[in-house]
Amino acid sequence: DQEFFCENGEYKIGINLIRDSSPHGVMTLQQVLKKSSNICAAKIGLSMPPTRFHEYIMRFGFGRRPNSGIAAEATGRVISPKNWQTIDHANISFGQAILVSPLQMVSAANVFANEGEWVPPYIVENVIDKNGKKLKEIKDVEGEVSHKFGLGIRSPVVEASVAELVRKYLISVTQKGGTAQRAAILGYQVAGKTGTSQIYDQQLGRYSKTRYIASFVGFAPASDPLVTVLVVVEQPRTSHYGGTIAAPIFKEIVQRTLLFKDVLPFPEGNSEETTAQVETASR
Repeated sequence: DQEFFCENGEYKIGINLIRDSSPHGVMTLQQVLKKSSNICAAKIGLSMPPTRFHEYIMRFGFGRRPNSGIAAEATGRVISPKNWQTIDHANISFGQAILVSPLQMVSAANVFANEGEWVPPYIVENVIDKNGKKLKEIKDVEGEVSHKFGLGIRSPVVEASVAELVRKYLISVTQKGGTAQRAAILGYQVAGKTGTSQIYDQQLGRYSKTRYIASFVGFAPASDPLVTVLVVVEQPRTSHYGGTIAAPIFKEIVQRTLLFKDVLPFPEGNSEETTAQVETASR
C-alpha cells in the first residue's frame, strides 16, 4: 500500500514539465493505474536504477522481435540506459520515448494473464511435409534450424503473486472511477489499461500538442483469460483519450468473441469486484 504524491497535476524535471490529464494528490499504486497518472508513473520508474528498469523492459519483450512468424516483425526501439537522461527515464515510465509494436504490447499485457510469464506469440502451430508428418521446425541444407513453429519457451518476468496483484489493479481500471469504464462488459471481469500517446513531430523535434494515439489493451475473462485485444486509434477526432475512444471498441470485439466462444457470464469463483463492475456497466 505504498503511496505516491502526484504533484497535483504538474511535475517539473529540469526544464521539462510532465502533466496529468487531471490533478491528483497522494495515491496508491492501484490508484495510479486506475487514474492513469503520468506523474506518479514517472516517479515509480525513477525509483528504480536505469539498468534494472531497462532489464524489466526487455523481459516484457520490448526492443526485440517476438519471432511469431509474422513477416517483417517490428523490433521497436528502446534507448540504451547508458544514454538516458533523467527525462528519458521518466518518459519511458509512462510510455513515451519508446517505440513498441502492437504485438509486443499484447505480449507484454499477457504477462499478467499468464501468471507472470512472457509467452512467445506464434502464428503457425506446425507444418506438414509431403509424407503427412507434422514438423515443429525446419532445418536448412547445413542441418541448422532455420524456422520453428508452435509455442516457444515461456520466460518468467515477475512472480505469480505480483502478476495476480497487478491483474486486480488492471480490473479496477474498468470499474467505477477507472479510466476505462467503457470497456466493462456486463457479467464478466475485464482487466486492461488505457493509453493516450502524443505523436512525435519530426519537423518540430518534439511531441505534438494536437495529434494523439488513443489505445486500450485488455483481456477477459480476467479470472481465466481467454482473449487479449489491443485497440489503437490514430489521430481520433472527437476525443484523444484511450478510455473514451478505444475502450468501447474493445468492449464490442471482446463481448462478441466471448459469446462466440460460449463463455458464460459470471463464471464460478467471481468476486464482489465483478458485481461492482456489472453495476457500473449497467448505468
